[in-house]
Amino acid sequence: MRFSKETSVQEAKPSVGALAGSRFNLVTDIVDITIPSNPQDQANIIEQLSTLQKRGLNIKLHQYQGSLKVIATSETMSEFMQDLWQYNPVVRDGFAELNVVMAQETSRYDRIALLTDLLFRHGVHLVNAFFGQNEISLIVNEEDASKAFEVLRSQNR
Repeated sequence: MRFSKETSVQEAKPSVGALAGSRFNLVTDIVDITIPSNPQDQANIIEQLSTLQKRGLNIKLHQYQGSLKVIATSETMSEFMQDLWQYNPVVRDGFAELNVVMAQETSRYDRIALLTDLLFRHGVHLVNAFFGQNEISLIVNEEDASKAFEVLRSQNR
């Protein structure tokens, strides 16, 4: 009896969207550049690209054991590619980047699973994804960008 009285007294919490408080940013004309490189070349490339980042160019860099992945717009790419052709980079274009900055109180791992499942159920397939402490960067095909944005925005309410 005591348990049932306590539960009936509690008020129901209002329903909040899974991504409530999150901010979304969509950038189109994204180029995915993979640069095969050894550790010594990686250090040189990172140094060149971080100099450009300090000048304000929006370049995202992800380091792997045998390569570097650079995410940038095609306009930004023209600023640095002349120095990197010697490494035989693989350039793929036609992508969009959807950045999700999550509210502080959310669990990152729950949100990653939610985002990937939600997009997949709506026919948006991720090309790549990068995760930070409070930010998730999703790379999708450019033709799916507006659908992906709307699907995620609907969860923000």
